[in-house]
Amino acid sequence: MNIKDYFRKQTALYLYQVVLYSLMAAFVFLIDYHFHIPGTIFLILIVILNAVLFGSVIKYIYYASRLSSTKPFPMDETAAARIQEDVGDRREYLLIKDPSPGFSLKFFSYMGLCEFEIKDNFPGWWNWLTPASFKEWKTNSFIVKKRDGQAVGEIKLNPNTYRLSVVFGENSFSLKYLRNNRKAAVFECGNDVVEIQKQGNGQSFVINNRKVAELSKGYMPLSIQKLFPVNTPILSFNEKTSEKEQWLVVSLLICLWFNRDR
Repeated sequence: MNIKDYFRKQTALYLYQVVLYSLMAAFVFLIDYHFHIPGTIFLILIVILNAVLFGSVIKYIYYASRLSSTKPFPMDETAAARIQEDVGDRREYLLIKDPSPGFSLKFFSYMGLCEFEIKDNFPGWWNWLTPASFKEWKTNSFIVKKRDGQAVGEIKLNPNTYRLSVVFGENSFSLKYLRNNRKAAVFECGNDVVEIQKQGNGQSFVINNRKVAELSKGYMPLSIQKLFPVNTPILSFNEKTSEKEQWLVVSLLICLWFNRDR
């Protein structure tokens, strides 16, 4: 998947929502015409449907405009060279979370390609019907896939204790939540102390007092803004970050997003 495919998918999603909520509003008017819904209930239904419909229309217009303004892939050499000049060889990913009841977090390169994706290991239509609070009662499993669809790891999160179990390749480890204060959330991984330190525009990931990654929002070169929405979160890895440390950071991202959704 590339970023244009993502915009196309979101445009279709919100178009379906616009059609669905419009039909629902028409159905409510039809029911009221034949059976005369009590005034207060009718007013509440119409206000709710109009609010949701308005939000879907705004989202549809936004993604449709992004889709039309994004050039087809593969990217031409001039645009690719401009991006390479702006960002260099940074080890960074732009993170986009799908607006769905199931968890889906995509890691895009600056070239607009989805390099990795974290998603629910057992997705299904019932996620649309399941209250978010239900997920607090069970261990959630997430699969990590590469661009070609190959599964490269699995992460399990207990939402009550924030205990994480991670398997990648032939390796595995677990993270135990210790405490949270105003400055950092602290975890333990074997003999390592792992922290998510809060900062003004994001978070830093620190292992044994060594910063290995940073999640931030803010300035993006114009060449990147043409591809991605402004203030898209950017995950930056230290050049010397090991594979295990990268998996530590990725698993903690799930904690951050899961806690935010709750």
